[in-house]
Amino acid sequence: MSIANQATDHLATGDRWAGYNDPRRWADAAIRTRPNFNVHKHQKKINRLLGTSDGKPIVRLQWAWDVQRFEMGEIRQAYRFYTATLPNGDTCDLSPPRWMYEERFEPHQYMPTWEDVRYTPVLTGEKFTGWDEVWWEYDEHGNVRHFDEPRKLPRFEPVFTSVDSLGPPPRDGLYSYLFTIADHDPDQKCCKRAWKAWRSGKRKTMRCWGYYREPGQKDLDRLAEAKALRDAQPFKQSPFEPLTGQTLSEIAIIERAWNEEQKKDAPAMSSAIWGDHMNTWGHRLTTDDPGVLHHGKYHFLSGKQLNETESGLIVPAETN
Repeated sequence: MSIANQATDHLATGDRWAGYNDPRRWADAAIRTRPNFNVHKHQKKINRLLGTSDGKPIVRLQWAWDVQRFEMGEIRQAYRFYTATLPNGDTCDLSPPRWMYEERFEPHQYMPTWEDVRYTPVLTGEKFTGWDEVWWEYDEHGNVRHFDEPRKLPRFEPVFTSVDSLGPPPRDGLYSYLFTIADHDPDQKCCKRAWKAWRSGKRKTMRCWGYYREPGQKDLDRLAEAKALRDAQPFKQSPFEPLTGQTLSEIAIIERAWNEEQKKDAPAMSSAIWGDHMNTWGHRLTTDDPGVLHHGKYHFLSGKQLNETESGLIVPAETN
């Protein structure tokens, strides 16, 4: 079964919005086009709640299909559940028909360190560097077998190419994923089923897209609670203070992790880059599923239903 067919096969409460919950139709023009919803009215409510910066919203509402970003040398769909291969060999990103909230980062936060993390080394081949003399080898039984004369084996070294993974920095502010607007089964049963199916090898992704719904008051309430939690923190980072190169790289890794194939490699890649740091942050590379990611950065604190975003905004886990 393909990833596309698996996207919602774990859901159990039936179709509420027909095609929006049937991944076989997610490439249809009528499905990928933004639904008839008053985005401007909802955005005004968000702005009244959280405010704006330089006239731009702190949190903005986006239709997943409308968001593209520069990624590893090309423009890709920022949010995708599947990348299809066309008969001519080209690929096409498919986004889920879901509304997303994105949070804003100020230019002062990312501009100072952008170029430090903009380029990523990618393994592109290997080169011959000489010969090694080998005097022994293991046989099929694991025993050492010595040679009367040395054998020459070619020696190769990996070749890495620097790839522009971020592109030029956005001059008017950077927006990054905050959370997906969707309904889930009571107690996140659908999310837990997706997780179990992924662990058993029945699904290629653990992500639960839930059921389509329009943005509403429950999402605004979640933002309001996040704002209250943020304001209650005794130590705050100014939105105009530079982010560290480490944090900026994590944001980029999380963005790229939407690609299911890259997400599979993300833990190893992150381990090589960040080492033990990923023991704390690494869980964020693999899911935004509320049934898996109960507690965000502080997932080791039992009973705390909080998700902390990259810029420090602590978002309460959605409740039904």
